[in-house]
Amino acid sequence: MSMAKAEATLPNGVCVTVTGESTEIAKILQLLSGHARSAVQTRGSKQIRVAKHQSGPKEYIRTLKGEGFFKIKRNISDVQKKLEENGHIYTLSGLSPRLLELTRLQELRRIKESGVWNYVNP
Repeated sequence: MSMAKAEATLPNGVCVTVTGESTEIAKILQLLSGHARSAVQTRGSKQIRVAKHQSGPKEYIRTLKGEGFFKIKRNISDVQKKLEENGHIYTLSGLSPRLLELTRLQELRRIKESGVWNYVNP
C-alpha cells in the first residue's frame, strides 16, 4: 500500500504535514478542516487540493457584492437586512468592521452622505 501525504496551512500560518495511509490522512484532514485555510493531499504524483469554505460576515458581504447588491449605494442597515433575508443574523456593530475591511481592501467604496456611510462597488 502506498503512503499518502497531506499538507494543511492553519490560519496562524503554521503548515502541518502528515504522512500515512489514505484513511488516516482523511481523518486528520477532517479534524483540521475546522482550523485549516487550505489543505493539499498527495497520492503518488497526484495532488488533491482541499480548500476550506470561508464563511462569516465578510464572505457573505462578498457574496452580496458578487450578486450585484452594491451596484447602487447601500448603507449598513441595508446590508444587515439583506443578510437577514438570507438567514445570516448580525448586529450593526458586527458588520461595521467587516465593511471597513472590505473598503480598505478596495473591494468596496464608501461615501458619506448626510452623516451616513454608504457602500458601493469601486
